Amino acid sequence: MVATIRVSSPYDFGLYPKLFVHQECAFLPFLYSPARWSRLVELEDDFVPTIVTCKCGPDPKLCLWSMTDVSTSSMKILKNKVAASFCTDLDLRPFYDRASSHPSLRHLTNELKGLRPHLSLDPFESLIKVIVRQVVRATTAQKLIDNLVRKFGNSVRDDEDIYFSFPTPETLATAHKRDLLDCRIGYKWNVIREVSRDVVEGNLDFEQLRQLPDEEVVSILSEYKWIGPWTSRVFLYDGLHRLNAYPEFDISIRRATAGLQLGGTLREFESKRSSTLQPLWGAMVSYLFGSLWTSKLSKH
Repeated sequence: MVATIRVSSPYDFGLYPKLFVHQECAFLPFLYSPARWSRLVELEDDFVPTIVTCKCGPDPKLCLWSMTDVSTSSMKILKNKVAASFCTDLDLRPFYDRASSHPSLRHLTNELKGLRPHLSLDPFESLIKVIVRQVVRATTAQKLIDNLVRKFGNSVRDDEDIYFSFPTPETLATAHKRDLLDCRIGYKWNVIREVSRDVVEGNLDFEQLRQLPDEEVVSILSEYKWIGPWTSRVFLYDGLHRLNAYPEFDISIRRATAGLQLGGTLREFESKRSSTLQPLWGAMVSYLFGSLWTSKLSKH
């Protein structure tokens, strides 16, 4: 089955993998290239091989393929999941208007025009990935997540293609300590299994978290050892798709802000976090991280 998802212009599909995918074969569960994204997506207790490509231009759109037959209602769910993950409805124009008044940010938005956040499809997947990302480099985190997916996730081969899924809560809840440690995640094995068990037992309900304000979600997650404000707020951003929630105190955000001389601009976003500024901050996060990676790329 095929579906089309319209994307608010401008959009450059290939920018995200260029900036943020640091190993060609190690950014599972999805495989991402400048022209294509693919993975197994869980629908109705089944995993659907899914491919996304993009038609660029003044009216960009994502082309979504389900490689197996699914019902019309399931295809709608799949389409909504992918659209939310790729932030297709995010209007970047107000952000570009704001950036035009600052020389460094204006240069960055010109250089990275069409970049938009790419968020996790599933809140459980997001929370586990954010835990893995704690206190390690982005490249290391990608390898560790890749290890978890290869050991505990599902995979399906179709002709020359292979599709991967993120491990389910049930799988990680019953995983042995030794097998988790084999993924080189260190002390994080314990909280990953504890979170997974609580999800399976219904003690951690992501649908309930969706209904709560940010600070209550942070308070609930902080009850777990090794989960603090940074992990909780990145989860709010990536897992619950609250674009205004990314932690301003993140060290990479601070480094990028300093490099772009955006101290005053960042303080403005912090002090005036209104409904009109929320999507602007969500867009800005990707560009701040993008500034770090473009700086690294320019040195090669």
